[in-house]
Amino acid sequence: MSTTEARTADAEPIVRIIDLHKSFGLVEILKGVDLDVHRGQVVVVLGRSGSGKSTMLRCVNHLERPSRGTVTSFTPALWPSSAPTPGWCSRRTTCFLI
Repeated sequence: MSTTEARTADAEPIVRIIDLHKSFGLVEILKGVDLDVHRGQVVVVLGRSGSGKSTMLRCVNHLERPSRGTVTSFTPALWPSSAPTPGWCSRRTTCFLI
């Protein structure tokens, strides 16, 4: 285990994705994605064209609404608290851009 892995293993993730699904009509793009991202961790999302990389990031950024699953971020607010957020954002979630 690397030093970074050891340091972040016990910390709460800054982004947690659980069972993320996203469909456009009958086409299912994301099929049960699970991911934890910890502070200081570098994550690369790699895949072929059309595999759902951008769709997953758009769900994290709250630019797309997931069909099923949860996306939660535990980061300080980057926007003023008076800024409007989509009605489907949970109160624990801060909308942010990666």
